[in-house]
Amino acid sequence: MYWTAHGRAVSSATGAQSGQRLIADGLGGAVVAWVDERATQDLYAMHILGSTGEPDPAWPSGGKALCIADGQQSRLALADQGDGHGIAFWDHQLGTNYYNTYARAVMPTLTSATVSPAINIGGGVASLVTPEGITAAVASMDEIDTVNVTITPSPGYFIQDVTVDGTSVDCPPNYVIRKGGALVATFGNTVWAQTVSTSPRLYRGVSFPLGYSNNAVTSVLAPLGPHDDASWRLAHYDPLSDSNRFAGAGVDVISAGTGYWLATASGAPFQVTGVPLPSTLPSLTVDLAGDGINGWNQIGNPFRFPIAVAALEVSANGGPAIPFLSGANVSTEHHVFEWADTGYVETQTLRPFRAYWVNRTTGVPVTLVFPNRSSVGDPAPPEVRPADSQ
Repeated sequence: MYWTAHGRAVSSATGAQSGQRLIADGLGGAVVAWVDERATQDLYAMHILGSTGEPDPAWPSGGKALCIADGQQSRLALADQGDGHGIAFWDHQLGTNYYNTYARAVMPTLTSATVSPAINIGGGVASLVTPEGITAAVASMDEIDTVNVTITPSPGYFIQDVTVDGTSVDCPPNYVIRKGGALVATFGNTVWAQTVSTSPRLYRGVSFPLGYSNNAVTSVLAPLGPHDDASWRLAHYDPLSDSNRFAGAGVDVISAGTGYWLATASGAPFQVTGVPLPSTLPSLTVDLAGDGINGWNQIGNPFRFPIAVAALEVSANGGPAIPFLSGANVSTEHHVFEWADTGYVETQTLRPFRAYWVNRTTGVPVTLVFPNRSSVGDPAPPEVRPADSQ
């Protein structure tokens, strides 16, 4: 018999439990969530098995914490997505009169060892965690127009592709989807391949935002054939010598965050393969060379997704990182340039597999910080061009 005369305890934790919300699990059971005052005012959930009517023993006794962040959680709602999947929505009070709305997926597979997919609306941290690929469908959001989804693969995996409403948006770790949209992320754990375009006998700015088991130039660029200046040339600009150093004569390895010149005789595209930088890496830093007089640095976006110039930070002489575009940044010019075949143009977004230019303006050590998060800057007109280093 499933039920006792007075019902079965879903949670016997201290404090009050109220505001219960319920969705079916698709297996004859249900997931129930509530506002819980065992500590402050948090959110908990429990899976009730359809086979026994008992709380799921795979879930923590007393309920699985949906949100135990500082502040108070209230106005809990559950949206049923079908097949045992649902999204919990709530208001999170961060100050006296300051609320953000948050959401998190709830499903029967949520256990203490497996973090359920989560969707974040507004600020805060949330992630989709799975090695398989997950669909996050967003619906029934009466007062919400967009959802900012952050995607974090399980350890050992990387984002293979992200589609929104059936269209690929490449592999960003975060993406904003509109009300009623559907985001699908797929993951891999072997290698990632990227096609690199070239132009016949013309230098193009390139970069390689991957890690390699062998990062020697001749290994990474092996698809171009053995190194031969008549077939292909790779170079990197050195501001200290104010000259380009070439593969086999000063450039021996490929590094993420570094920009290069590449020219091929054929102009045919080729593929490079490697492993993306870990999703757990919050940022990647690139040391800018220079002596305070000549400081143009050829850099590359170290990640496989776009990063806005406005999202970059700068650290001078080991000090704290400050925004690249901040007036307090006196270590670099506040511009990033790209070679566009006929001249240099300013850009507001650093795309992967391209090379860019930043001018260091001080003699003290300077580090450029790339956040591991996708963003796109507003277009800007061309401005001053760097010294011709082609």
